[in-house]
Amino acid sequence: MRKITDTFAWSVGKKMIMALTGLFLITFLIEHLMGNLLILVDEQYFLLYAEFMGSTLNIPIRVMEIVLFLGFAVHIVDGLMLAKQNNAARSQKYAVKAGNKNSTWFSRNMHWTGIVMLTFLILHLISFFIEARFGIDVDVVGASSKYTVGEEVNLYQKVISHFQVLWYVIIYVAAMIFMGFHLVHGFQSAFQTMGWRHKKYFPLVKIIGLGFAIVVPLAYACIPLVVFLKY
Repeated sequence: MRKITDTFAWSVGKKMIMALTGLFLITFLIEHLMGNLLILVDEQYFLLYAEFMGSTLNIPIRVMEIVLFLGFAVHIVDGLMLAKQNNAARSQKYAVKAGNKNSTWFSRNMHWTGIVMLTFLILHLISFFIEARFGIDVDVVGASSKYTVGEEVNLYQKVISHFQVLWYVIIYVAAMIFMGFHLVHGFQSAFQTMGWRHKKYFPLVKIIGLGFAIVVPLAYACIPLVVFLKY
């Protein structure tokens, strides 16, 4: 009995951590989207935003940057551990699979959509964060002459040059689709795990979660698409 109780507590604890880090990362998605949309507004506004976010003298932002990376790391590791636990629990196959009667496609494939997002995150960090944060130019698409003036790198022009490359735009948009898949289940699951599932209000949470899973990834995807079509 003690072993069963410990296992249950371990599982619930992991799900709580997953929910809390997920909600934290959702707030980051909103903030990051607001900054990225400046790309479609004005070059100087975006460069001011990038300078503000990248300044080494901006201590609160640097602290939040560390917290953000820790949030990503904990969310990823916790997700992989939960996926391993769930796979172990399903090691004995049923004769007849219930399919969506017991769970949705989005919930059953959270670890796969998460892996796709992690792969994209690594590419995204290599493409932009390393240069923005450390001043090291990594030319993923081979177009450095389009965004450099002498030895200076113009981050806005770098973004524009990347979003003029078809394969990069396709990868970006595809990643946003998978992010939508991940959020469809992740948003409402976080609220459910935290115990915020009042029968009167939870249907509204599901609607808001679905809207968030559509609108936010779509807004992100529109940025490279608009730039690509414009140039």
